[in-house]
Amino acid sequence: MRKLLDSHSENHEHNKHEHIDIITVKGLKFRYSKKDKVILNDINISIFRGEFTTIIGPNGSGKSTLIKAIVGAHKPFEGSVQVNGQFLSPKDFAKEVAYIPQMIEIPNGLTVRDFVSFGRTPYLGLFGKMSKKDHELVEEAMKTMGVLD
Repeated sequence: MRKLLDSHSENHEHNKHEHIDIITVKGLKFRYSKKDKVILNDINISIFRGEFTTIIGPNGSGKSTLIKAIVGAHKPFEGSVQVNGQFLSPKDFAKEVAYIPQMIEIPNGLTVRDFVSFGRTPYLGLFGKMSKKDHELVEEAMKTMGVLD
């Protein structure tokens, strides 16, 4: 997997001045426990604004583990993840990056609007109730993406 990630980064070296790094991963290392072997070893990647990034590899190669380490669902034992050039608290990270894991089955009754609304979670108050402004922002996001009901 490292080779694939590095090749993505190398392909963009000549254009970096034109690209803005949204997510930068440096020296990321992960293992499930101190007793376990290292699963991700010295991963370096830049994800650029306005581009699609793919992570390709065989089953069990660490693709999902990498994503979970980047979004904070798994804590790397070494390395760093920056968003827009900054180290963020978990709450601020959640305001900048959304992660919706692949699910085999979608729970009954969940709509596209529900999934888009999850993006407002870090902005909600103590009781997690969306305001009129939150609903307007969800509607605007859905309209922008062409998925409005």
